[in-house]
Amino acid sequence: MVVLIVSSTVWDVSNSFGNTFSNLFSGIDDLEIYNICCRNGQSNNSIVKKAIQITDKSVLKSIYKRRYDPCWIMDNASVGNKNNGEVYERAKKSRKIVYFIIRDLMWKFGRWKKSKALNAFLDEIKPDVLYLPIYHSQHISDVQQYVIDKLNVPVVGHISDNVYAISPNLGIVGRFRSKSILKKVKRLISQCNYLEVFAENMAEEYSKTFSVPCYVIGKGVEVNSLSGVSVSTDNCRKKKFVYTGNINQERFNSLLKIGKALQQFSGENGAVLEMYSATMLNEKMKREINSCPCMQFKGKISKEEVDEVQKEADFLIHVEGFGPQAIFEAGMSFSTKIIDYMSVGKPIFAVGSESINSIRVLSNRNAAIVAKNEDDINTKIKELLNNEIDVNTVLHNAHDYLINERDIQKIQGGIKERLFKLFHKAEQ
Repeated sequence: MVVLIVSSTVWDVSNSFGNTFSNLFSGIDDLEIYNICCRNGQSNNSIVKKAIQITDKSVLKSIYKRRYDPCWIMDNASVGNKNNGEVYERAKKSRKIVYFIIRDLMWKFGRWKKSKALNAFLDEIKPDVLYLPIYHSQHISDVQQYVIDKLNVPVVGHISDNVYAISPNLGIVGRFRSKSILKKVKRLISQCNYLEVFAENMAEEYSKTFSVPCYVIGKGVEVNSLSGVSVSTDNCRKKKFVYTGNINQERFNSLLKIGKALQQFSGENGAVLEMYSATMLNEKMKREINSCPCMQFKGKISKEEVDEVQKEADFLIHVEGFGPQAIFEAGMSFSTKIIDYMSVGKPIFAVGSESINSIRVLSNRNAAIVAKNEDDINTKIKELLNNEIDVNTVLHNAHDYLINERDIQKIQGGIKERLFKLFHKAEQ
């Protein structure tokens, strides 16, 4: 069966999308996977047979250079393509609505629909099923809708975050734009035969809202290869807390509170919070990190380096926020990073509102040390540093969660069975 996945992000095992989708599809027999990605970057995976790329920069160029084709097949040559890059890094840092509107207009007037490379790619691969990670994004929705209309094959939707909602922090212009996006998202979902989602609460809400079957999936592990649970008994050396992943403002606020708590309670042995992220910090964030000596921002590292850093940590950090924006962004998601953390066999220190799915799951299963409010951060950090928490029990609970609920063979079995049922139904 030929499956086409139309994604925003490049399929790179070092980023969240590539890491998750490689985990979900690696090793499934009888699938031939192709990819269209709509962002700059370099592909790095062993699953996709062939991929085509479009970027903001190439779409912009197609507006003023009418014969220019904004799409290309990804290969070694595309890495050096000067149009495979950011249009404006300041926009990525500031997140101002005006930049998103400009990008929407670029893709609206860009000539990607007339791309010979894109249309030849679609004609060549002839997919049996479209598998669409759905985003709260105007231009990605437009690309996915174009592919649906052109191919007329069964569609499966994949949703890892709540895409059918409006951010509480938006102004009038932002809300107007978001309502426009919701219409596009609703149309996409209405064309899906079923959805695969990352959280039980999303499955319940989306199945009611859209009257479409929803199945809960998520990143899994090879349970037979899980290492045993062990805890370091060295209480004298400096404790190392490690965070790996994206950093938005809400997450940064939580990380800063952890850093300040470590500074206050770590005593003479000290403690350090190391943060590894591809996120570009703003100047205020940099100043606040510099004002807290135990916080260290290390920047972006490779997946292999991330694995090593996690293994060397004493505690791995999962953070969300406590405000309406944090709940909006993560309320119906489950970070794949949590599964990576559990697989390493190190205790997780999790911070965030209990209204957020991942925090609630970790708390209910006692699979992490969880701070559910801001005051609780200081309390839990102090208890951790004084060895007053039964970390062994937490680790065993996380290990059991992986075995009972994250067996990759069962997760992939469900994905494959649903895809082939859909394929055979379409053939009839």
